[in-house]
Amino acid sequence: MPSLFGTTVAANYGRMTAQQTYGVGQQFSNFGTRQVRFVKVAISGGSNNDLTKGPDGATGSYSDPLSLFSLAIRGIQQFAEIYYVGTPVATGFVIAVSDDTDNDNDAANGNISNGGNGLIEAAVNAAIGSGTATATTISNLAPGVTI
Repeated sequence: MPSLFGTTVAANYGRMTAQQTYGVGQQFSNFGTRQVRFVKVAISGGSNNDLTKGPDGATGSYSDPLSLFSLAIRGIQQFAEIYYVGTPVATGFVIAVSDDTDNDNDAANGNISNGGNGLIEAAVNAAIGSGTATATTISNLAPGVTI
């Protein structure tokens, strides 16, 4: 098929806009697919909480079975459909979740979106075990932002 760039037929062809009503703003990423949102997961406090280490948070590797990193991912999977998982640093990692499956609510039994991430944060804390981390923070990333 010949290129239509530069013709009146293709005036809007090259535009990069969200392709659905709920995929608007800086974080749109869908090209005929589901809306994907990049999220930063950060842990703090506690002891032996290095996400690059194995299950004890002090030795081994994040790729070890039941590492803190894998447990955190499993906790998040209870509340969001994950499309991408980045390599962790000691205190966090980046994931991409389907925006329409993310249970972004703060209430203990809430399923209505209120922009919070309390349920997911609590799930990560519970998954990696008490005493390992005292706080988990989940925040949306603007395009181009890294941890």
